[in-house]
Amino acid sequence: MEFRKLIITEDGSPSLHNEELKESYHSRRGALAESQHVFIKNGFYKINKNNFRIIEFGFGTGLNCLLTLLEAKNQTPMRTIEYVGVEKFPLKASEYYNLWIELNKQVAVDDINPKDFYEKSFEMPVELLSNFLLKNISIDFLKINPEVIGTFDLLYFDCFGAQAQPELWGEDMAKICADVLNTGGVLTTYSSKASFRRALEKNNFQVGKVPGALGKREMMIATKL
Repeated sequence: MEFRKLIITEDGSPSLHNEELKESYHSRRGALAESQHVFIKNGFYKINKNNFRIIEFGFGTGLNCLLTLLEAKNQTPMRTIEYVGVEKFPLKASEYYNLWIELNKQVAVDDINPKDFYEKSFEMPVELLSNFLLKNISIDFLKINPEVIGTFDLLYFDCFGAQAQPELWGEDMAKICADVLNTGGVLTTYSSKASFRRALEKNNFQVGKVPGALGKREMMIATKL
């Protein structure tokens, strides 16, 4: 029996619910709306480069990557992006098949092979577009080695919440975030957890708050100094 269950959130977009952790991958009020607000509006559009690298901690359903790909596809001038996803527990075909059908109703990327997106990308880099390269890594977040994966301009911090995985919201994780970002690099996350903000500040981040998604009071955006 799979431990992830497909759910449809209030805005009609799909997500998954982790039955073991009792956590959903997105807000039940709207997966698509949340990702657009947190990671595209307050992440992707904060980077003023034509060629840049993005890393996501918590690739999960791939929704943040799909939305980023659409932005890369539709923007003029074209922006070239290398996207690295980190996901300790990649989706199996039995889990992503129906999810992909529902995702494509929302984000219209039916020209992409889901096997390339969810499986092949864990084996080798996959060129999803001429200007968009995806590589996924299956590893524990706390074992990420910046000397191996390099540094990035943007970090989508989309781990499960601190209630489910408190170890991912402490100083060790904040240091890894600092190590993988270039100077001036941006970290965006749905959370506004005060202890994580302080941990980021101790690791040379300037942390700001903006209104969160779907009525949530606030979320964090941090810049590596």
